[in-house]
Amino acid sequence: MIRITGQASSEKGGKSLWAPLAGLLAGLLLLVFSGGLFLYAQLYGPGLKTATRVTLAHGLSVRGMGQELEKAHVIHSASLFRMAARFNGRHSLKAGTYEFPAGTSLMSALRRIEDGKVVQTFVTIPEGRTSAQAVRILMGIKDLTGDVEVPPEGAILPETYLYQPGETRQAVLDRMLDAGRDTLDALWAKRAPNLPFATKEDALIMASIVERETARFLEGDKSWYQERLSMVEGRIRRRLGELSRRLGDADWLDGEFSAGDLLMVSVLLRLGSSGILDEFPNLSAFVARGEARPAYRRALEAQLAVFTAASGR
Repeated sequence: MIRITGQASSEKGGKSLWAPLAGLLAGLLLLVFSGGLFLYAQLYGPGLKTATRVTLAHGLSVRGMGQELEKAHVIHSASLFRMAARFNGRHSLKAGTYEFPAGTSLMSALRRIEDGKVVQTFVTIPEGRTSAQAVRILMGIKDLTGDVEVPPEGAILPETYLYQPGETRQAVLDRMLDAGRDTLDALWAKRAPNLPFATKEDALIMASIVERETARFLEGDKSWYQERLSMVEGRIRRRLGELSRRLGDADWLDGEFSAGDLLMVSVLLRLGSSGILDEFPNLSAFVARGEARPAYRRALEAQLAVFTAASGR
């Protein structure tokens, strides 16, 4: 009887010891489970209620990007964003402007930035716009920063260009100028032999004059013809102004008379009766001197002979 009582007492003591341990373990498991659910909700749970666009500037650290996203209510915790990026092995992320749809989670936002899915924004410089008009287009884009000087006429390639909101206008303009130089260099390298210009600048003048002639013959009946003609002639005047300054008081473009002068005279003569050349007395005198050269007369006579033979007269 005494032995049975001792055994019962031992079992009772063991049960009283395990009860609090079991409760503590259950509490810890519940805490870990709750923490896991909370972390999962923070990482993968829906965040934004409406679509939001955020610009992450160049030079921002991962921490700084997290703070910008938290400030815009894309994510709930910048610290958790930084930890997730580090866990993925990301110590830097691509700057740019990102569009985050409604319901974007922290991990979805991180993946979008890791993949560099920036918003594609474009600016178009239409054909026929002057450099000043191109600069006005850039100045009208509120997403760009800073001021720019008007570049030389004809330096900008009419095209559609990609830009990032927050970028400087000078950076975008530099891409336009690079595109213009690259295109002109490529066209110059592929030019046909015996063309009536000796330099790329001469070719630009010729292009403007030909553009005027094209407008006269093909667009003269259009309602917008006068506006178009005025714009083209303005471009011709600007390029002739550059040529006039280059010539100055000299007789010829490069010191002694050369084939380049002969070719430029041929180009300027295409302005004919437009009256534009009369606005530049030194260029008018340059053309007159060129026409008086025996070399020019011989070249003209040879050209007329070709035309006469071709026409069968």
